[in-house]
Amino acid sequence: MQHIIRRNADRIHKTDAWKKSAYAFVPYQTHFGELCGFADDWVNAAQGFGMHPHQNMEITTILLQGSQAHKDNTGSQGLLITLPYKP
Repeated sequence: MQHIIRRNADRIHKTDAWKKSAYAFVPYQTHFGELCGFADDWVNAAQGFGMHPHQNMEITTILLQGSQAHKDNTGSQGLLITLPYKP
């Protein structure tokens, strides 16, 4: 298995009006089989991704604080919340 360590300074950074992103890799750089991208996104409060298709992919969200409403074209919807973590 191939391993790549991409430090924050080496990531692709992008800032939009509603979010900041740090991409560890994106589809045109991916050589990890089915995995097509990995990014840390910091989304501003009351903002988010517009309606978009989830075709042939799974999205994983790890929420560090706050909550995030989710609704997509598959009919899936819900509210993600943070929970206390005890190691």
